Amino acid sequence: MITCQLCMHMYLNISVLHIYGFKHLW
Repeated sequence: MITCQLCMHMYLNISVLHIYGFKHLW
């Protein structure tokens, strides 16, 4: 359960980073 939560947290962070990175690039 903790691992799944951590995985989701990391996934969300990566998604936000990708979106922020794309917005920053464009």
